[in-house]
Amino acid sequence: MNTFERMALYVHEHGFPVTTLGASRWRNMQQIKDRGVRAAARSPGRIFLLTAWPPA
Repeated sequence: MNTFERMALYVHEHGFPVTTLGASRWRNMQQIKDRGVRAAARSPGRIFLLTAWPPA
């Protein structure tokens, strides 16, 4: 289980409505997207929204 999945599970178990912030030490947006989507899939009712900040 990766960091995104642990975070998604924690917020799901504790009733938090949202989770924010994901990062990659390599600034790899595809890695962030893949892990965020996978983490959201493990938590019913959750979605993953990828937003780059600051915008390019």
